[in-house]
This record gives sequence, C-alpha cells and structure tokens, in this order.
Amino acid sequence: IMCCFVMLFFYLSDEGGYTDSFKQFFEDWISNKIIFGSWAQHLKEYLAAAEDPQSRDQVLLVRYEDMKSDLVGCVQRVAQFLQLEGTSVSSRSDIESEIVPKVSWHNWQEMCCCDVGSCHLKCHNAIVLL
Repeated sequence: IMCCFVMLFFYLSDEGGYTDSFKQFFEDWISNKIIFGSWAQHLKEYLAAAEDPQSRDQVLLVRYEDMKSDLVGCVQRVAQFLQLEGTSVSSRSDIESEIVPKVSWHNWQEMCCCDVGSCHLKCHNAIVLL
C-alpha cells in the first residue's frame, strides 16, 4: 500500500497540481480529501463486489498474510483468475524461478524506496493489493 500511496502522491504532485507536503497529503488521503477517495472506501467496495453473486467472479481478493505464507500459491491463484493456465505462470517451478524474485519484498524495496521524512521514488511498476 505504501508504494501505491507514494506513487499517487508523486503523480498528483507532478500531474495533478497537488502542492502541499507529503505529510499533508497523508492527512488529506486519510480524511478522504484526495481526488480518488479513501483506501477504506475502495476496500469496502471491493469486498462488497466479492460477495455480490453478479460480480464475485470478477474480483480476486489476495491477502498480504497469504502472500507472506505462500507467495507461489497466491501467484498461481492470480494466474488461474486471469486464465493463464498453460503458461509459464502455471508451473510452480517457473513461478519460483521467474516471478517470485520480481515480486519479493526485497525487490519492492529496491524498486520503491521511500522514507517518510524525505520521499524518493523509483517505482516503475505497481501492484495494487487488498
């Protein structure tokens, strides 16, 4: 979430005309004053869609705790959800050798460095997780 939050700050600062500090941006984001709404509202809407019989097959909820305990299994679930069976992301060994290194926490720290005092961003990719 932090990487996405930081990317949103820089995007709105560069492209959206947001001129306040990072600290103020955080306060505005928590208070639902940012253009795209609050994270809590997004989460509430996704959870409702996941329970709705008309839309539940269009939503895949992936918990952070599940990724920490079984990242390969979660990647397989995402691949199955995206109907990528028969590709390299459906093989457990290919996931372990090709995908896990790219989505590991260590790699995210390499791609998206942010210390709250002074933010530096070098993200090139983003994954939004619930």
